[in-house]
Amino acid sequence: SPAIARKLAYAISLRDDAAVLPSIVGMIHREDLKVSVIDIIGTIGSAKEVPLLTSYLSDTNSSLKEAAEDALADLRASGVDQAISAQLASLSAPVQVDLLKVCALRGTSELAPAALKLVTSPETKVSAQAMKTAALCGDADDLSVLCEFILKDAGNRGLQGTTARLGSRLHDTERVAEVFIQFGEKASTPQQKVPFIVLLGKFQTPTAAQYLTRQIQEGVVELELPTVKALSEWDSFAPVRVLLDVLENGKSQQGTSAAFEAVASLVGSDTSISPEEKIQIFKGLLSAAGDDGQVLAILDGLADVAHPGAMDLVLPYLTSPDEMLSSKAKEAIGQIRENLKKVSWIFESNFNNRADDHKKMVDLDPTTRWTSNAHMSESDEMWIAVDLGYEQTITSVKLDTTASARDFPSQYELYVYSDPNEIGEPVVRGVGAAMTDIACNASGRYVKIVQNGKQGPYWSIHELKINGRPMSETK
Repeated sequence: SPAIARKLAYAISLRDDAAVLPSIVGMIHREDLKVSVIDIIGTIGSAKEVPLLTSYLSDTNSSLKEAAEDALADLRASGVDQAISAQLASLSAPVQVDLLKVCALRGTSELAPAALKLVTSPETKVSAQAMKTAALCGDADDLSVLCEFILKDAGNRGLQGTTARLGSRLHDTERVAEVFIQFGEKASTPQQKVPFIVLLGKFQTPTAAQYLTRQIQEGVVELELPTVKALSEWDSFAPVRVLLDVLENGKSQQGTSAAFEAVASLVGSDTSISPEEKIQIFKGLLSAAGDDGQVLAILDGLADVAHPGAMDLVLPYLTSPDEMLSSKAKEAIGQIRENLKKVSWIFESNFNNRADDHKKMVDLDPTTRWTSNAHMSESDEMWIAVDLGYEQTITSVKLDTTASARDFPSQYELYVYSDPNEIGEPVVRGVGAAMTDIACNASGRYVKIVQNGKQGPYWSIHELKINGRPMSETK
């Protein structure tokens, strides 16, 4: 009976013995056993069974067709990939599509060359599936093959998408970028080069940044807009300065407009640009903005800047009659306030430069302290420098040493400055106390307190406040 025959067939297959395979295959002529036999072939079959299984891909019986697809995907015997590749070229278009799907499920690099041969098929469905399969199965060599195709068909977006997906799958961004640069250099026309510039927007490496920057510098009009768009996709090695150059010296209106939007989007999060410089850039953008859309983009960018100056630039738009502008301004101000709360002070000291001890000055716990671990009476001058994160006006600095009453600075100098390499002259000199309260009026990003007295034990600070603000987090 069919039930007993199926059980016997499965029992034989469990022996995992190649000698039983002819007996299993011989049962396939029985309609009531075909699906079971195909399943078993998928488990113990060899490369010889590939043509047989492939023949069922065109079967009108969906159960048989699905069983054959699963069996072909599962076959693990030696030579199966080669047998599948040999079959691909000779099949009708619908079956090619089905077998290419099987190749994608197998996911082995041996199948990629056969899939790549069908990428240029005149049959749209075959070509589309071949590209998907190549992206899932290909290796670095296959990436170069796809780039050769792009050189011949620069307008084929499907090819570009396939190439990007394969590049992402290879997990070697630097090597992938080098391949795209290599083929970009092979291009004989700007139209041929554009796809590789677009692709480099998705693979962010220093080498790619240099190449894209060179495209801007060479001033080929047709390449300006795609290069700006590629650079605007980056979230590392942020190319803001290159885009600013396009804003000033762009060759096309489209390129300049795209650069404007890209700078507005990127400058806020570019850690290589100081907050003060960002404010100046945004001021320039606001003065050059040609429409409300550009102003909205600028307000979005300002929301990423942790600096009071960002709020000053946004505030006028709160009362804009344009509801979109006023709403965006309100949203930006809320975000800037949150950013300012998160700005951490960064400490440095020439005695006891341990970050964990620095934190004790701003932990709001008067029982903990930073201490110099060296006597003031026996040491050269001691100092603590604080990076406040952005430039501001300093009016008050307090050093609380009450819990270690003799550890105050016997003599001190206070410096406020913006350039860490140009400290300048002290803004205040004085004599310390258990609670040293220093009043001043100076602007800068950095505050440095120097203890240069030659008397007393360790120099300690239990609580430090600048403009009345302790910080909850420090670095």
